[in-house]
Amino acid sequence: ICRDNRDSGIVYADGAEGTARQNYCRGNGLYGIQVSDLAQPVLMENLCEDNGRAGIAYHRLGGGVASHNICTGNGEAGILVAPSATPALIDNLCSDRPASA
Repeated sequence: ICRDNRDSGIVYADGAEGTARQNYCRGNGLYGIQVSDLAQPVLMENLCEDNGRAGIAYHRLGGGVASHNICTGNGEAGILVAPSATPALIDNLCSDRPASA
């Protein structure tokens, strides 16, 4: 559980890799999960809701795979992808309503 952090719940940066699976990221100030600076993680089956800006965000050449995540009730977007980011997005569900509604 990653909740109520000032910035983001989980951050991958500086070429980081790895897998974030079945995490609950809620109520964070910016993003539930943030990927940037050449990071290439695999994000699977995470629930990201009620975060300040987006459930999952890809910035500055961030990439990897986001698969079967649920992003609901976030401030600006379910999944935010900057023009320089290159993630593969597979079967994610994004909604402006919280999962509990």
